[in-house]
Amino acid sequence: MPSTRSLRRTAFVLAAAAMCLLSACSPVAPSMTAPTTSAATTAATTEPVGNDAPPVDAPSPRFAIGCDAVLPRTALVALLGAGEAPLGEVDLGAVSAPDASAAAQVGALECAWNDGRVGSTWTGPVEGAQSVRLGIVPDAQEAAQAYADLYNGGETPTPYGATAQGPRCVAFDVDAFCELHGWLAEAWIALQIDGIVLEEGDTEASLAAEFTALTDAMIAALADVGSSSEPWMPPASTRSVEECEQLTTPAELTEVTGLPDLRFGLSWDGPRVGQYWYSVQETGAMRCSIGFSQSESGYGTVSYLPGGDWRYLLERDAWIADGGAFVDVPGLDSEAAVLRCADDSQPCMLDLRLDRGWVRISFPEVPPASVTYLPEGLDFVAARSSIVELASRIVANAG
Repeated sequence: MPSTRSLRRTAFVLAAAAMCLLSACSPVAPSMTAPTTSAATTAATTEPVGNDAPPVDAPSPRFAIGCDAVLPRTALVALLGAGEAPLGEVDLGAVSAPDASAAAQVGALECAWNDGRVGSTWTGPVEGAQSVRLGIVPDAQEAAQAYADLYNGGETPTPYGATAQGPRCVAFDVDAFCELHGWLAEAWIALQIDGIVLEEGDTEASLAAEFTALTDAMIAALADVGSSSEPWMPPASTRSVEECEQLTTPAELTEVTGLPDLRFGLSWDGPRVGQYWYSVQETGAMRCSIGFSQSESGYGTVSYLPGGDWRYLLERDAWIADGGAFVDVPGLDSEAAVLRCADDSQPCMLDLRLDRGWVRISFPEVPPASVTYLPEGLDFVAARSSIVELASRIVANAG
C-alpha cells in the first residue's frame, strides 16, 4: 500500500501537470533575466451594490487571470498535505482594513486561502494552521528588486535569477513554510504558504523542489495572460489626511476611551520594503496604531485609504447583513458609518466613508482572563463602547 507521502507526491504531480496543461508551461522555462517594466496596465471597472444602488467606480486587478487559474487550490492542497480542516478561499475584500486594501487600489491581484482557524489578537496564531497568501503587483519592478536585493544578502541567485528571493522552504518540528518573492513574468510576485505538513523523508530541499514545480506553473500561467492597459485613478477628495496626528492624539484617545498612558502613530518594524509598504506609499494609506506607552502591547488601530470609499460602498451591505448597523456620526452623511461591535468575543469595528476616503477604527475583542500581560484595572468593554464618540472626534479633526 502506498505511503501517505507517496500519495501526496502523486497528487502534487497531477495538480502541477494540470496547471501546465492550462498554461502551456511545459516547454517554457522561467526567465533568468529581469523583464522590462510593462506599460501602465486595468481600466477602472464598475460593480453594483445592492439592488437599486448605482454601480461603484472601483479598481480591479490589472491581470487577466483569477486566483484559482494562477494558483489552483488542488495544487495547494497537494503541497500542504492533510491538515485539521479543509482549505478554503478567503474573501479579502470582506476582511481587509483600509491600509491592507491599498494593493487592490493599485491593481494588484490578491489571493488567500486558509483552513478557517484564525488566531486571537491576544493569544496569537493557531499552531499548525494552514494558509496561503499571494500578491501580484503591477508596475513595481524597482521596489521588487529592492526587496530581492535586501533579502538575498549577496547569496547565489535563485533558480529564477537575481530578480527573485526564493523559492525556499523552511522546516520546523512538525510543519514548514515556503515562499517566493520577485519580479517575474513582468509582475511583482509574493507567495507564502504556511502549515505544510511534514512527512517522513521530507527535507527543506525536497519541499523546495515541489514548491518550485508549483511556482514554475504559476509564473508561466501569469506570463501567458499579461496585463491590461490602464490603471484605475482614485477620485479626488476634499479632505487631505497625511499624518496620524491629523486624526487624533494620545490625550484625546485617553479622554474618549478611558484607557491611560496611550501612544498613537505609525508603527513599523523592520526594513521599509515589500508589497504592503510599496502600496501604502503609492496610495497614501496609513495604519495608525493605538498602544500602551509603558509596554509593547497594542490596543487597536485607525486605518485610512484615500480614494478608498469604493471598498466601503462595495462591502457595506455585507457588513449590515452580517449583523452591522448604520450609526450616526456628526459630520458624515447618512449611511456613511457602519458599526460591528455586538459580540465582545470579536473585534469591534466602525467603518466610515470620509468624503471619498475610507476609515476604519478597530478595537480588539475583550481579552480573556488568561491574558495577564496587559496593564491591570482597565475597562475594555467601556473602551469599546466609546468607538462612535472617537469616530466623531476623528471626523471633526480631519477637517
